Parts: sequence; structure tokens; C-alpha cells
Amino acid sequence: MARSSEAITGSASPSSPISIRPWSPEEDAVLLRHALHCGTRQWGELGRSGQLKRNNKSCCNRYIFLRRKFVQRFQESLLREHLGGSAHPQLIAAERYHQLPRHTQQQQQQQQQQQQQQQQQQQQQQQQQQQQQQQQQPAAAAAAAAAAAAAAAAAAAAAAAAAAAAAAAAAAAAAAAAAAAAAAAAAAAAAAAAAAAAAAAAAAAAAAAAAAAAAAAAGWCGFTRVPVACSYFRWAVV
Repeated sequence: MARSSEAITGSASPSSPISIRPWSPEEDAVLLRHALHCGTRQWGELGRSGQLKRNNKSCCNRYIFLRRKFVQRFQESLLREHLGGSAHPQLIAAERYHQLPRHTQQQQQQQQQQQQQQQQQQQQQQQQQQQQQQQQQPAAAAAAAAAAAAAAAAAAAAAAAAAAAAAAAAAAAAAAAAAAAAAAAAAAAAAAAAAAAAAAAAAAAAAAAAAAAAAAAAGWCGFTRVPVACSYFRWAVV
């Protein structure tokens, strides 16, 4: 890069004088940094202090040349630089007065806004998740309670069915016992009837035997066949 014009150097203090001497590579970077910070303004005062005054037309031409040719190339590298002991005093002063270029400030603001939006979105998502969890927890608890109630109802129904089955079995056993008792009573009645019939038969047999004995003792009439003295015959036929 040709050194065709004069450079502006000196301390960063507003009260210190400005000396003019040939440019160095470091001062080229200083000029370019100042061009980046000042934007479209001509080379002149530094920031708000008014320390650096306009020197000559060649300086302005140098600024215009640098701005047109090297701003795009040096922009990223210069923005990544950190101020340190090796930095030129004018560079330090320019950084102090101008901070960062406008487009860098806009980028930072945009990044901050994006970060804030992302944080807000994350917070909203977390809130939505918490609300969903809070909404789901009562529903899950209600579902669990309903399931427990249904299980209890099923257990009660099963117990009632078991009790009904036991009652039915007891009723069936009682009916069987009653039927057995009725059968026994019927058998006893039949036995009593048979005994009565046997007694009646025995009584009839005894009466027949007694009648036969009486007839044998009294004799029979040969004509009338009655156990009386025959009125027609004077003898009895046995």
C-alpha cells in the first residue's frame, strides 16, 4: 500500500498537539478504523472531542480511497481485534469515542432482540408445558379415582353375586331337606296305612274265623244256609 500522504498521530488527550509525519502500517489501520467509525463523514474531528482537525485534501482523498477499497476487506478482522498495549493511541481513542460501528450496534441489537425473543418463546413454552401438566394432573387424578371407584364397584358386585350364590345354595339345601322330610313323612304315612290295612285284614280274618266257629257250633240250615234251626226240617245240616 503506497504512503502518498501525511498521517495524523499523537496522544488521545484533547489538549495534546497533533503532529504530522509519514504514515506507518499501524496508522493505516488507525485511519481505516476511523473511517469505519465515522461512516460517510470526511476525515476530520475524532468523535465529540474535536481533537483531530482536518489537515489537507490528500488526507481526505486517502480516506475516500481506503473506504472504497479496503473497508469490506478489513471490516471483519478489525472488528475482531481487541484493544491492547500494541494498539495505536489513535485507534484506542477512536474506540473510546466511537465504540463500535453503527451496523455492528444494529447487529448486536438484533442479536439481543433475537435472544430476548428466544428467551420469551422458551418461557412461553415452559409456561404452556406447566399449564398442560397442571391440567393433565387433575384429569389423571380424576381418571385414577374413577378407575378405583369402578374397581370398588366391581368388587362389591362380585361380593353381592357371591352372597346371592351362597343364599341360593342355602335355599336349595333347605328345599332338598324339606323334600327329604316330606318323602320320609309320606313313607311313614304309607307304612301306617299299610299297618292299618294289615290290622283291618287281620280283624276281618278274625271275624271270619269267629263266624265260622259260630256256624260250626250252631249248625247250618240245609235249605236257607243260615246258622239257625231249620223250620222246615227238623234236623240241622252242618
